[in-house]
Amino acid sequence: MINQKVLLATLEQKQALEGVYKKGAVLRFTQDENNNWVVNTRVLIDPNFLSVREKLKALPLIDYFPKVINY
Repeated sequence: MINQKVLLATLEQKQALEGVYKKGAVLRFTQDENNNWVVNTRVLIDPNFLSVREKLKALPLIDYFPKVINY
């Protein structure tokens, strides 16, 4: 199985980028299994995030490891 790639942000980058953009689109990061702040790469092609696209493109790509929830 090939891991999905996601964009990695520091806490400071997350706080600066997160929020509501054009047409009410919300940019929201989540934490992965390693407590990294990540967002899906689809934000790079979403026209609603055009105003921050260059900042998003500067974020490194990493493999996504979903958070495991034990019940």
